[in-house]
Amino acid sequence: MPARDRSRFDIILGVALLAATMAGSAAAQTGESAPAGIAFQQRGDGWVLTNAQGMTLYTTLRDVEPDKSSCNVGCVQLWPPLAAADAQGVGDWSVFTRADGTRQWAFRGKPLYTYQRDQATGDGFGEDVGRVWRVAFKPIATPPEVQIFKTSLGQVLTDAKGLTLYTSDKDSAGKPVCNDQCAREWKPVMAPWSAASKGDWSVVTRIDGSKQWAFKGKPLYRYSDDARAGSVLGHDKAGTWHAAVLQPPPPNPSWVKIAQSDAGELYVDARGRTLYQREPPRQRRIPPPAAGTDDDDPFAGGLRLLPDFEPLTVAITGDSKPVGNWSMVEHEGMKQWAYKGLMLYTNARDVKPGDLYGFRGGDRTFHTIMASGEPMQGTGQ
Repeated sequence: MPARDRSRFDIILGVALLAATMAGSAAAQTGESAPAGIAFQQRGDGWVLTNAQGMTLYTTLRDVEPDKSSCNVGCVQLWPPLAAADAQGVGDWSVFTRADGTRQWAFRGKPLYTYQRDQATGDGFGEDVGRVWRVAFKPIATPPEVQIFKTSLGQVLTDAKGLTLYTSDKDSAGKPVCNDQCAREWKPVMAPWSAASKGDWSVVTRIDGSKQWAFKGKPLYRYSDDARAGSVLGHDKAGTWHAAVLQPPPPNPSWVKIAQSDAGELYVDARGRTLYQREPPRQRRIPPPAAGTDDDDPFAGGLRLLPDFEPLTVAITGDSKPVGNWSMVEHEGMKQWAYKGLMLYTNARDVKPGDLYGFRGGDRTFHTIMASGEPMQGTGQ
């Protein structure tokens, strides 16, 4: 067994031994009680549901009816259902019988699954696969005026429109000092008069007597130059303003860079070439999936690469250390980089950072990766 695989195996065993103890403490923090064999793993923005081995659990948007799974036949090879055996449902946790007669756990009516391409505890490679799979997750509580949004900085607090919220180093705990001209550039997140402090959330009084939301004692603001959801133009402004980051993104290898394009911020390699992955068959326009293949298998039907696409290998990057969502796979005798378990390529026609010829050249089986970690959508349609 390779050293990296042994290390991952040891971690899984260790987490399995600790899962029962951690499940109790996490359940107390979340206000949820978890059945045996299921645990909550805490993050800054909430709690991830895991199985007894600490592997991430998922739900899918395709499951539209409560306690009924749409993932059958080939789908279950990639997305194994979380088996319930002889367990009984309680509270938000239910057990239902699948079409094949086996029993599966559901949380708040949503069937739970693991993902075969996750390699170790903490992996969440299944997030947004096919644009329908989601990590099973319980977010922290927020006021109605505040939500959580994924950006290039990770999961951040935003307003109801998805505009990033910020804090200032100049504010002391519970006392906002941004007023007048400052407040026109940095707009306070106002709280209703009836709002009350609870947990990490508090209501502070501004100099004009109005109420403002604060998180962990830090008053919250919007930046006037942020015009779209997910924008973080105010982060580190003047060295004193910072986005309210709850959970930073997983780390990237040293060779991964970010470039601007007309589609937004994209991941590129050290040469500035855009990184591509192959679309799952359900998303492909050309060619169609081969008959009888699994719609959820990104490699079903063979590779069929166009000549312009080049595998991103360890030999090209000069780096072989997996980190975060970035790992390596053995393919055709080469060590090729993968992002969230899907192999990476560059396109020879991309000559400057931000070029997207691999996407706009006619082969829509490939997509780029936004710096937020999500697939690019809409560009070139």
